[in-house]
Amino acid sequence: MCPAFGGINCARDDDSSTAVGYQNFYAPVAVRIATCLPGLAPLKLCEGGQARSGYRQQRRRKLLPWYNKLLPLKGPFFVAAINISTQQTHMKNILLFMTAITVCLGCNSKKEEPSSKKDSSISGAVLPSAEIQIKSALLAAPLEKRDSCTVYGYSADKELILLRQGTNELICLADNPDVPEFSVACYVRELEPFMKRGRELRKQGIKDQQLFDERDKEVKEGTLQMPKQPAALYVYSAKDKDFDPSTGEVKNGYLRYVIYIPFATAASTGLPEKPSANGMPWIMDPGTYRAHIMINP
Repeated sequence: MCPAFGGINCARDDDSSTAVGYQNFYAPVAVRIATCLPGLAPLKLCEGGQARSGYRQQRRRKLLPWYNKLLPLKGPFFVAAINISTQQTHMKNILLFMTAITVCLGCNSKKEEPSSKKDSSISGAVLPSAEIQIKSALLAAPLEKRDSCTVYGYSADKELILLRQGTNELICLADNPDVPEFSVACYVRELEPFMKRGRELRKQGIKDQQLFDERDKEVKEGTLQMPKQPAALYVYSAKDKDFDPSTGEVKNGYLRYVIYIPFATAASTGLPEKPSANGMPWIMDPGTYRAHIMINP
């Protein structure tokens, strides 16, 4: 409800659901309704007449806070001085109603403006420069290997592209700006067919169990090759608020380790299928093409 309209035609008692403003049309009262520029003094409800003075004072105490809420609003200055007497006609009552509605519409338009500006300012995640993407992607790699890793990142149109060709066995991926939370990864190059196929399927809208099943079928058919020896994956993650895309700095980052051993089982590795202590290695997806050892420090 517009504050300027409260108490004239649509105000309701705090302890009642009965509209009480309409009968006030027939009481002698002058009301100033205003939408004020910042800095103006609070409004005062000017009352006239002598009948039911106790009731008027009670209504005044209830209505003044609504009027004073108009002060922070920005916009043109409007003041409508409306004098109503017991002899006024029904037409004047209608004019009063229309005046209050006009002021109310002005209030609503000003209230909606900040939210519309906020919505328009959300244009998607900021894409860091290629240099920053490389810097942040390498946070997942072992320190002694960072200088020679191959790094993939994202172009302006959000396509994955080669940012730096490396010379060692590791491939690193920069953070995907379209996915919530910061996450970069590095893995041994023998895992690239598996990782690349996963990206292709997700781009087609295939995910979760359907993605698992599709790659499983391709592995069994021999069209998707998995490593024949243990293969490492490093994942470094953080909250979005802890990543600075302008510098590549990350606070409170978390590094976890994964070692892929296709078709390994708890029996073949001696590892549990669930960890029983912090940082304890355990095996996930045992007996499948994507069986891997998890190490969460």
